[in-house]
Amino acid sequence: MINVAMTLYYFAINVGAILAMLIVPVLSKVYDSYSLGFMICSLGVIIGLANFLIFYTIVRKVPSPVDNKPSSKKYIPLVFIFAAIFTYILGLIISNNLVSSIIAYSVVVLGFIYFIFIAFAQDSKIARNKMLVALVLIIQAVVFFSLYFQMLTSIALFVKHNVDRTLFGFEIPYSSYVLLNPLFISLLTPLLMYLFKKCSSTHATKFTIGMFLCSLAFFTLYESKISAVAGFTSSWWLVLSYALQSASEICIAAIGLAMITQLFPISISGTATGVWFLASMLGGKIAGILGSMTVDSNDSARTVL
Repeated sequence: MINVAMTLYYFAINVGAILAMLIVPVLSKVYDSYSLGFMICSLGVIIGLANFLIFYTIVRKVPSPVDNKPSSKKYIPLVFIFAAIFTYILGLIISNNLVSSIIAYSVVVLGFIYFIFIAFAQDSKIARNKMLVALVLIIQAVVFFSLYFQMLTSIALFVKHNVDRTLFGFEIPYSSYVLLNPLFISLLTPLLMYLFKKCSSTHATKFTIGMFLCSLAFFTLYESKISAVAGFTSSWWLVLSYALQSASEICIAAIGLAMITQLFPISISGTATGVWFLASMLGGKIAGILGSMTVDSNDSARTVL
């Protein structure tokens, strides 16, 4: 059941992403600015908050252990103050690439050590083995995210400089191609959920299928050179690649949180979720390094893909 819930959650996120990725690139091209697009996205957050307030009477009836604990409003100002200070410090860190890299790698190393310590501190051998299996899958997820995030780096440059984006005389903004990702996720999620239910596949099987599809997506981009004319390839290769990457994302990213909650002890489920997003962060960092390697140092407008 948790697998279905997490997959539907991921499905809902990408349905909303379709609207954002459909609107923002067009507005940025028409008005030569991203400000209006970001403003409209902020309206989406306001609509989401309004939706929560409207249906609050239904949500509050859902039982939760936290609801039984007394709450205090005196901590609310401290939360806002801490959030403001943390945001400011984070902005300073991000502006310094060396410092941000040191902090990121340090957090990953400390997180890995803590993970191993928690795993071997388990009294049950079954619980310990489950955590070690989760560790293997998390490492695999890091590899996946380092490839998946190429959508926002090297693949984006590839689309901009090496893809024929003309359709019926209209040039499609290169940033609009990312729209294919949430679109395919929305279309493929019901199909993959049905197949996984019929086959009763394990987390390891889904992760393996996901990595295979992701590898196939990049192989498709490599093979796109066979139809290239004057350095430009057909957009249909991108469509196929995005379809494969989206399917792989459903198999790994959408299932990842469910896997974490099932393989980790309930007592550290919050820490487990943090470990998963830590893997995503590390994958994003590696993706940035890989993306920078695809740029031709002699001509920033060309990629080596």
